Amino acid sequence: MKRIFFIALACAAMLASAAEDIKIVKINDSNFEKEVLQSKKPVILDITSTSCPPCLIMIPTLIGIAKNYPDIKIATVGIDEPGIDKIKASLPIQAFPTFFLVRDGKIVNQLVGAVKEDELLTALQY
Repeated sequence: MKRIFFIALACAAMLASAAEDIKIVKINDSNFEKEVLQSKKPVILDITSTSCPPCLIMIPTLIGIAKNYPDIKIATVGIDEPGIDKIKASLPIQAFPTFFLVRDGKIVNQLVGAVKEDELLTALQY
């Protein structure tokens, strides 16, 4: 069941990107600093769970942002995945999905639950 979410995300991304290059980065402890904290682009970091219907609802929104805003990095952490103990210990995660909006290595905002694209962009100060 753990992998179903990431399989769904990967399939949706592949279908949406038939003619375009859409990138959603899977984050773990080993690449968190490089991909999120040291990113030159602002980052929408999605903390998700495989047993979370609102997380699945957010997949098209995240793909849409990745497609329409190439200057924003979309990154995702599967809370059920191995290799994320440091991330879980360092971020205040209490519900799913949780979005951390990161600019210049600092969290500038946090949203919880299914939200609209414009809410994510506003929270990112885009």
